[in-house]
Amino acid sequence: MKLLEEAENVKSKRNRIIPWLLVFALCLNGWNPFMTTIEGDQHPIEEGMVPEAVLPPSVTDAVYHNSNVELLADKREVTLRPGENYRFYNTSTSTRLISSNGSSSNGVVYDYVTFNADGRITGEELNHGGNVSQPKGASTIITVSGMFPVTFSIFPEVTYSVSSTPALHRITLHQGESYIFTNEGNQSLNLQSDASSGEEKRYDYAEYATDGTLDSSDFNSVSSPAVGQGNEIIVTGATINPVTVGFPYDMFNGDYSAEPAYTRVTLSQGQSYQFTNVSTKTDTLESDGKSSDRFDYVVYLPDGTEYSRGTNTSSEPSVAAGRTAVLTMVTATPVTFGVPYRTFDVRPTGGSAISRITVYPGDTYVFYNNGSLTNPIRNDASSVGGLFDYVIYRPDDTIYRSGFNQKGSPSIPSLGYAIVTNIGNTPIVFDYTDDFAVEGSAEPAFERVTLHQGESYEFTNISSNDEYLDSDGSSSSDRLFDYVTYYEDGTERSRGQATSVEPRVYPNNKAVVTAVSENPVTFGAIYTVFQGGGRPNEAISQITLNPGESYIFRNHGTLSNPIMNNASKVNGIFDYVMYRADGSRSSDAFNRSSSPQVPKQGYANVTVAGTQPIVFDYTDDFTVEASSEPAYLRVTLSKGESFSFTNVSTESEYLDSTASLAGGRTFDYIIYDATGAEQSRRTGVTVEPNVPPGYKAVVTAASDEPVSFGGLYRVFRGQDDPGEVVQHITINPNESYVLYNSGPDAELRHNSDQVGGAMDYAIYRSNGSLFSDGFNTSSRLEVPSQSHIVITNPSSVPILYEYSGNVTVEASTEPAFHRATLNQGQSYQFTNISTIDKAIVSEAVNGGRTFDYVLYDGSGVEIDRRTGTSIEPVVAPGNKVIVTVSSDSQVLFGAVYRLFQAEPAKEPVGEKITVRQHESVIFTNPETTSQMIKSNALEGKSFYDYVVYSPGNKPELAHINSIDQEIVIPGGGVVVVTVTSAGAVTYEYSIPVTAETSDEKALLKKELAAGELGSFTNTGQFEAKLLTDASVVSDRYYDYRLLDASGNVLREATGTDEEQVVPNGASLEVTVSSLQGVLFAGPSRSFIFTEITDKFIDLVERRAEDIDLKEKQENYYRFKPEADGLYRFVVKESKNFEKEPQVTLYADAGLTDMLATTVDQEREHGWDYTVLEWELKAGQVYYLKLIEKDGTALEGVINSALMILAAENKYHYGSNNRLSKVILRTGDEILYEYDNNGNVTKRSKKVFPF
Repeated sequence: MKLLEEAENVKSKRNRIIPWLLVFALCLNGWNPFMTTIEGDQHPIEEGMVPEAVLPPSVTDAVYHNSNVELLADKREVTLRPGENYRFYNTSTSTRLISSNGSSSNGVVYDYVTFNADGRITGEELNHGGNVSQPKGASTIITVSGMFPVTFSIFPEVTYSVSSTPALHRITLHQGESYIFTNEGNQSLNLQSDASSGEEKRYDYAEYATDGTLDSSDFNSVSSPAVGQGNEIIVTGATINPVTVGFPYDMFNGDYSAEPAYTRVTLSQGQSYQFTNVSTKTDTLESDGKSSDRFDYVVYLPDGTEYSRGTNTSSEPSVAAGRTAVLTMVTATPVTFGVPYRTFDVRPTGGSAISRITVYPGDTYVFYNNGSLTNPIRNDASSVGGLFDYVIYRPDDTIYRSGFNQKGSPSIPSLGYAIVTNIGNTPIVFDYTDDFAVEGSAEPAFERVTLHQGESYEFTNISSNDEYLDSDGSSSSDRLFDYVTYYEDGTERSRGQATSVEPRVYPNNKAVVTAVSENPVTFGAIYTVFQGGGRPNEAISQITLNPGESYIFRNHGTLSNPIMNNASKVNGIFDYVMYRADGSRSSDAFNRSSSPQVPKQGYANVTVAGTQPIVFDYTDDFTVEASSEPAYLRVTLSKGESFSFTNVSTESEYLDSTASLAGGRTFDYIIYDATGAEQSRRTGVTVEPNVPPGYKAVVTAASDEPVSFGGLYRVFRGQDDPGEVVQHITINPNESYVLYNSGPDAELRHNSDQVGGAMDYAIYRSNGSLFSDGFNTSSRLEVPSQSHIVITNPSSVPILYEYSGNVTVEASTEPAFHRATLNQGQSYQFTNISTIDKAIVSEAVNGGRTFDYVLYDGSGVEIDRRTGTSIEPVVAPGNKVIVTVSSDSQVLFGAVYRLFQAEPAKEPVGEKITVRQHESVIFTNPETTSQMIKSNALEGKSFYDYVVYSPGNKPELAHINSIDQEIVIPGGGVVVVTVTSAGAVTYEYSIPVTAETSDEKALLKKELAAGELGSFTNTGQFEAKLLTDASVVSDRYYDYRLLDASGNVLREATGTDEEQVVPNGASLEVTVSSLQGVLFAGPSRSFIFTEITDKFIDLVERRAEDIDLKEKQENYYRFKPEADGLYRFVVKESKNFEKEPQVTLYADAGLTDMLATTVDQEREHGWDYTVLEWELKAGQVYYLKLIEKDGTALEGVINSALMILAAENKYHYGSNNRLSKVILRTGDEILYEYDNNGNVTKRSKKVFPF
């Protein structure tokens, strides 16, 4: 027991000394124990604080730890000046820190990129101000990016040299400047930048995948987007403060871009823009607006149907592919909106996304739906407690739907209209889109009357359809009435008593209703269907207005009152304008036959417009007088006749007309501003134009049926107008003309469809760049402002063109397109002499259309080939294509004349070879330029292995079971292919490439089962990649050690599925550590394979393994713990206890990462036991090496176990109360034996787990 107490005292003293040894070692490295430094800031440790020491995990003195603290007294310093680039190499076998005096806050900064041993980037940063950690075998490029030199402190194992390239490809972007980066590396990397919200340094970015689709984007960003392999990203400076961005220089290519990341539009209050999604994915508009910045929007489907809307919102809409969002700014602060440049077509639009009108109590308005689809008029009646009546009419004036005392959002059919009356006490705001026109109305939706108990009213149905009366009658609310309906001859038809069910009234029948409840009942009858009566003592006068006469009806009463008439019965029509008491216009109507309401104290100006006299009835509240002023300025135009209306008021106003698609009445119009400049035009329409103050509208009848137009007399002045000056030109077959447009956008009309003709055209901007083109087309043409169009007539009939405005014409010797009609086997060459990519176009002359083509780059190297295709090739600037017709029928080819040179050509000569399963072919390129071979490999059916070698058998590329349809052979190089599928593969190639069958396999392939080992040695002169089908997610992975020619470990890893680059002369030892087998393959000219037997014995917890070491022999064990904790490994010798076993624990199979050892350890458990203890992690594999110190033979057993410490020692007593056994907390046992006199005769020890 005394010995045990002394051992515990020694251990306690050692545990107190170890922390101070650690402090001493850190001080030698320049560490101040009273000062912890973080970049730019110092934080003193409070007086009296002592850093807490981490005690070793051992339970007994059998385990000692050597401190891993390194002495840094021999570190070197190197100073880099601004703009200098250096590369630092970590040649050690462990991670090293490159320290610096950098400080972001003081502007002492640098860029860096760190590459691991296989060339992959593991870290990068722009304007870094701290230290850099370098893994073993890694290299780091550092570029000083600030204004001050930076001093770096490095270990002796870290070497450095001047770098020819900077760390980052970086660029500083001012507001509006754009830059495009392309990821040419083999991994995804993040954008580095000095963007900051606090410093107002932001940017827009749009990342595009290799197929051109948008991968990711952000507006006003400060993030660090990851750019995938092969992707490109456009970055645009978005703030007044410039922003610096960058990517690793060795991985990214870049250049300034005329294309921005985002299209940006700043909208002020009332301004509108439309955003059309031209991509294939849904995207959301973005903005710099706050929650207080509000706007309206409407999203339309591709057919123009409204899909969704937002009113006075700050939430940007999502727009699916093909849909359009129209957005209008509502609040006063300007807001900038943005969308990815390639995703949206953005342009200004007239009007607002959503217009609003407030309808006050008693007011009536007409909403005209001029669109081609049914659309709603939304309102806030529900939220403000309002009510309204409405009647919806179809284009033929028949009733579509009606509502009495409503608060919903009724939908109006295409070209229909709704009459809406606010019958509540609260103003109601109605929202409507630009498909609608709105005007005030003197006609209410319903005639309404409120009857008290005993009062009666009569309603007569004057229409040709049966219709129900409406009411607010309700049994539950005690609002009841009686009714009787009568036939036209006055006989009773039906009746109801004390009911709330509204009666049905047939044409020319009448209904008499009487309120019977104490609560009054309000009745409603559609104004155009019913005439009401029942006003007591009402004096009715009549006046007949003849065609062309105008009269003023003044309402001196205190309520709005109608002027009844017989217009609908005699097929008469009239115009009217209603004015309030203050002279402001209340409503107006053109070509009506209803009975309008005149505002209280207001008046109506009425003009009979038809051919029939009309009788008007009015009560004694009215006075009537003739008027020399008509309600409307009217004109009826026959086809081709024109008239101009000039708005002399201070507000915008619509013209009215009798135009109707159903009636075959259409017109054209042009709007001119006050200076006479054209602002807009439409052709063949029925929608009336809106004319701003001071502007003029010239209307021209376009249909065979005449059209009548009307403009409010007090708003418009009119005169006959000669109309637009239209010019004509006839382009005969094979003639070409150029038309120059120096004015606004101009339509170019033609009769090609009518005469069966076609045309080629090319439109060029003022700077000469191509705007659009068309080949053999008869489509509608519009020539943008300040551009010109070249037109060629390739058809056999003349084509008449019609144009107007500032367009001039001249004959041209230059056609719009090159044209070539080829028979089977004929070829033609097209060379792109422009600066843009452009496709060749083709059309079948008759029958089918297939052709072959070969695409060449500017140096003449073949880069693509297709056979039997109808897909038109896209030719990049400087490249050329040769097309050859392969179908029986002729094919017509075309190319824009200014973009291409064209000439006849000979068909390119090609060779073919078919290779079957397990057969190999070597393709040789004797030229100095690259050549291409093509295959018909198809996924799942035909595939092959191949290796590409450059001169000297340097492997450049290798693939297993490839379906690549194109392989590039470098100049002087070869390609070895081996078909691995049951299906054969056919390869096409062109002279000078040769093909030769061979027994050589493209790849040396070896599949290793679980637990199998092998070594792949690179015997070539160049590094080569070892391929594999390993995949961690598919439970196929392996461990490896990479050894140089001398057997030194270059790198190693466990549980990996990555392919490995093996230097020449090196060997890669692999062990399959997964349950599934793994396939390995490498270029056969580079690798040889050697089998390796497993040297490790699996050690299982609490199961003893026999030891029989021969002289100079070593044993190796592998152990995988099932739980976290402290484990003990024990070697028990069976004889000759003078021997000294030594056990060493490692973290890796290569036995390079030592964790603990019994070397130089005191054998306190006895001469026959050697004990090693260490903290282990569950599931991790550990390795042990067992030797005898002097290399002599050793016999015994080895065991292992998880240490579970008891709370205290236990003591067992035998006969005579003598101590027989002590069980220590560690599980070790001390046994005692006695003689008959009670003296201890033997004390022995059993070490746990034995």
